[in-house]
Parts: sequence; structure tokens; C-alpha cells
Amino acid sequence: MLRELQLQYVYDSSENSIVDKLFHPLLHNSILYQRGVGYFTSGWLQLNLKGILSLIERKGKAELITSPHLTASDYDAMERGEQAKEDQAIYEAILLELNALEKQDDHETLPLLAWLVADNLLEVKFAIPKNNIGDFHDKFAIFTDEAGDKVAIHGSYNDSLHANYNGESFSVYCSWVEGQAPYVAKHEERFHKMFSGQNDFFRIYRMHDFIREKLVLITQYTERPYEIGKTQAEPEEELPIRMPSTLQLFDYQKHAIEEWTNNNCRGLFSMATGTGKTITSLAAALGVFKSHKKICLIVSVPFKHLVEQWNQEVRAFGFIPVMSTSRDWLFEANSLIDDYNLGFEEVICFIVTHQSNADEDKFLRLVSKIRNKDSVLFIGDEAHYLGAAYLRNSLHPDIKMRIGLSATPERWRDLDGTQVVTDYFSREVISFGLERAIEEGYLTPYEFFPHYVEMSEEDYREYKRLTIRISQLLQAAKTDPSRREAANVFAAQRANLLNKSEAKIETFLALLRQHIREVGLEHFKHTIVYSPEGKHREILRRVADTGLRVQEIVSSTSNADRKSILQAFDRGDIQVIVAMKCLDEGVNVPATKRAYFLASTSNPRQFVQRRGRILRKAIGKQQAYIHDFVMIPPLDAADDGNTYAQIMKREFARFVEFYLCASNQLAIHSRAFEILERYRLGYLLSLKPEDIYSSLSGELEDHDS
Repeated sequence: MLRELQLQYVYDSSENSIVDKLFHPLLHNSILYQRGVGYFTSGWLQLNLKGILSLIERKGKAELITSPHLTASDYDAMERGEQAKEDQAIYEAILLELNALEKQDDHETLPLLAWLVADNLLEVKFAIPKNNIGDFHDKFAIFTDEAGDKVAIHGSYNDSLHANYNGESFSVYCSWVEGQAPYVAKHEERFHKMFSGQNDFFRIYRMHDFIREKLVLITQYTERPYEIGKTQAEPEEELPIRMPSTLQLFDYQKHAIEEWTNNNCRGLFSMATGTGKTITSLAAALGVFKSHKKICLIVSVPFKHLVEQWNQEVRAFGFIPVMSTSRDWLFEANSLIDDYNLGFEEVICFIVTHQSNADEDKFLRLVSKIRNKDSVLFIGDEAHYLGAAYLRNSLHPDIKMRIGLSATPERWRDLDGTQVVTDYFSREVISFGLERAIEEGYLTPYEFFPHYVEMSEEDYREYKRLTIRISQLLQAAKTDPSRREAANVFAAQRANLLNKSEAKIETFLALLRQHIREVGLEHFKHTIVYSPEGKHREILRRVADTGLRVQEIVSSTSNADRKSILQAFDRGDIQVIVAMKCLDEGVNVPATKRAYFLASTSNPRQFVQRRGRILRKAIGKQQAYIHDFVMIPPLDAADDGNTYAQIMKREFARFVEFYLCASNQLAIHSRAFEILERYRLGYLLSLKPEDIYSSLSGELEDHDS
């Protein structure tokens, strides 16, 4: 393992053999080698043969980004912006290197390179500056072992024989060494962005099919110079995609895949947030590949930041995805589909947003080009979104194999949309709820603390006035549908009276200061505050005033900043995150131990998903704590017999959802019953959440605004 190595901080070729003292030990202990380097020749493979063979025998793989040698005339052609000439220039430059290697009297290096490419153990991509000036001249690498430990190196060393005799050096960073993990993460992020074509400075090219075929041809008259996955046990068939060695499916995941297969490879995976929907669906994809010997995987997600998250997940299985967030993704997707149709590619993968997936003139047109759709698998993440009218184009009717992922597949107050989702994906092949997940140890147990905040008389009167106005508009909408839009506006204003209550914010801040005193300022961490929209800056400032290290994640937060913030949060460098809706769908924050809910809609999907994020398992995390702020009407306010009940039902629908799975039910029951009985509503505690939702079915949804 990497952490067992005695690594220096800096390696200098004037003092050590960088190949023998650094590369060989790292390769010998790795299963993934990712290298970005300005110049690479296959002669370097020969120098590093010992380490490379060890990497291969451990079922490892190498990914390389390098730069072809281009002439001034090549750049002139590219400057004119002619795509065909640009492709041809790069193709000829690589072919020139290959032909020169063939002419050398070297009977080992070329076959080694050819076999590595043929066995999909070495994937090479080429980086060309988009301004056509200069080269890709960076030099860094990331080594990953079976335990997930990583070593990043950065320096002046090029992967060539010549570089081995120069005065070269490398700085070394280890993911398990305190203070070095951010450096490793940054280099890993740089590599992923480059390799997936998301870097704005470089255009990334795959190895041309002719070049690959030329190399593969060499394997027909040479022996493979290594053994793949050499172990004492019976060797497994080497596949381009595989289950990561660090993962093992639970019985419920295996059962879900079995049920999905028996249901003609269709079904909804209704699984609580944090129970491994993504892993289960990708394991199903492996089964598709094993049975069809090829697979085109299409993953559709609701938001751009989930594209990158899925990118990391599918790469762990060996997929190299094309992502709709990349600048030239449609060009690369078109090329891959052509290769897939011709049999040059047996595994292709696309990760797209729901909106990109629904575009008839772009991605839908490309998907229609796939000849054999029997090997295509469509995974709809957060599948409930796909029932929306404007996204239904993304439900490809010609694709037979379908998986819908959602903790809550039913669309809130949209029976037609729910039916669309069910008709397309078929039935739930697994229903794995939160209570069961906690009981069986897959999610963290939690304690629930409701804090009751009384509305001001002024807010209550305004709430009542808006309710009357909404009722009038909904009645008018029966003959004039345009009135419903006005009713929605008033419903949002009414929701704000509960979400943005100053009394609620002051109660939260007093509670926060109390909790800081109880655990100590430095020990208070891994906390999320869900803020109402428009209040996050105030809450951010006032939390910072307590001395806590706090950051916000909002819709405008870039993917790079979001990733950096979440990593710092995981380490405890950032103690509190103030968030709005952008942490609702698919975002992993397993370190979270404490959450304060200052805003929630009456739509259960939102707070159910937020709770699921908080309950993910993490090292050292034994218990989670959820604090919700429940707005209640002023007891002495005049009531028309309906407004009290309406407010309490909206707030206690969420309460009951949290209460039923909490480990401290008995401790909070008596106080909740006392509060409800003030308004003659104690019976709500005996209802199931869905019963309370049903009693609100005639109301407009109060949006989290």
C-alpha cells in the first residue's frame, strides 16, 4: 500500500534515480496511474517496465494526457480553424512518432505499448492549446492504491529517456498526511477536468482509430509481455469495466438488480438517500455489459453539478464518460457513437443533464443514430423530475433497458407526471425506506429536536389575509385559468411568512450560541444550516459573528468552489455551511452531523432528501442531530376555525415525517402533543405523514423561497 512507503518530500535526479526510487515503488503499490506530461515516448515504458508490470498484475490501469509534436505549419492550419486540418495535423504527428518507433531496432518497447493499448490498460489523450500557441507542458501524476490512498507528484520530469539524464525533480504529496490532502485533491481535479475535456484552455483528442488499429495489429504477431491480474486464485476475465475492488454489494442491492433483470431490465429503484442507488444502478450496468459484450450507458441528471459527481462514480467502474458540461461534448459524442456502431468501441458512456437529454436537435438526434439499441441502458437520476411536461422528450421510447433512481418517485401533486414516470420505467423493483435503512445499519441514527416558534400577530393576520385571497383566486380560476398564476404568487408570499420569520432566525441564533457553548467553538463542526432564499447572506454574516468558520453554497457557487468547500467541510476546516436548495439533490455530504432547518416546503421530497444527506454514514459518526423550527399560530389570536389548522398541518406534516424515525420519539412526544392540543389538533400525532399530506391536497404548495 502507498502509505507504507517511506516517501521523501522532494526527489532530485542529481541525488536519486527518480525511476528506481520514486516511480517504481509508486507503480508497484498502485492500481491507477494518472499522468499529465508534456512529452512522452514509449522508451520511458522500457525504463519503467518493472513498475508498469507490477501495476498491470494488480489489475491496474494508466491514463495519460500528453502533447504531440506539432510543426509551425500544423499550427497555421489549426489557426485557420479548419476542424479537418486540425484533426489531420494531430493524427500525422502521432503517426510520425509511431513510424519512427517501428524503425528502431527495439523488439520490446513497441509490443509493450501496443499490448497496453489493445488491452485498454493504457488510455492516451492528447492536449492542444485552444489558442494554438505553445504546448501542453505540465508535468504531474496521481497514483491510487486499492485502499483509496493517493500520492500526487509535481515537477519538471518528462516521460522520456532523455529526461532521465537531465537534472529533474519532483515534489511529493500524500493524501493521508495532514495538510497535503488539498494538494492531492487539486491535482486530481486538474487531471479529471483535462481528461474529460472540461479544461477551457486545451482541446482534448482521443487516440485516432487508425493509430489504435495499427498498434493492435502488432499484438497479432507478438506475445503479451505481461500477465493481467496475476494472483494465486483463478484469474478472472479482464473487462474494460468492473466493480471497484473497494466496493461490495449488499443483499438488498443484489436483490434490486435481480428484480430489475426479471422485470425485462426496467424498474424504479426507490431507495432512501444514502443507501447506494448510484452503485446499484452501475452494478446493473456491469451485468448488461457481461450479457451483451457491449454497452452504451446514458445517465441523465437534473443539475450540472451532478454531472461531475456521476463522472467520479462511473470512472470508479472503468467508464470514460462524455459529459454535457464539456465544451465540445456533442462532437465527441458523435464520434463515439460512430465508433460504437462500427464495433471499434464496446463501452461508451454519456452523462447529460435532463434538459440536454431532452433536446431534439442535439443529443436526441445523436441517440437516434445508435443502431443496436438493445445494448443501451438509460439511467434517470432523480427520476421524478422526468415526469415534467418539458422533460418528457428525454424518455427515449426506443431504449428498452431503463432504471429510474429516486428516494421519492412520486411527483408532488402531479398524478399525470407520476404516471408518465411509472409508465416509462415500470414498477418499483425495490422499495428500501429510511426506517429500514437505519434499523439495518446502512444509515446513521438521528435525534430530532423541534423548536416551536410563535408567529407574530402581524404575520398571522397577513397569513390569514393571503389565505382568503388565494381561496378567492382559486375559485375564480375555475372559469379563468389565468387567475391561478396570481394565486401562486400569493402562495409564495404566504410561505415567506413562515420561512423568513425574524422570530425563527433569532431562535436559531440563540440555539446556535447555546450549542457552541456546550461543545466548544473549535469542536463545533460538520453542521449545515438550510436557509430560506434571500436570507442566506444575513444568516451567513450572523453565524460568522459567532466565531465559526462558515461558507455558503448557493446556486451561483461554481462546481470547483462547491467541491473545494465540501472537501474543507469534510476535513473540519469549514465548520458550517449555509445552503439553500442546491444541496437537495444528489450531493454527498456524509460528514454532516448536525443540521438546522430554517426553510422547508410543504413538499415532502425536499425535507426527506435533506434528511437523507445528513444520515449518510461516515467514519466516527455515530449519531446525527436534526433541529427543525416549527412555526405555530399565536394562541390568543382570533381564528376562523381553519387558519390555525392549516398552519399546523403544514408544519406538522414535516414534524411527523422526522419524528417517526427519530431515536428520541418518547422524549419529544409529550411536548408536541401539548402544543397541538392548544389548537385541538392532538390527533395529528396519530396520523401517518401521507394522511396529513392528503388533508392538504386542495391547497397550493408553499414553495421554499
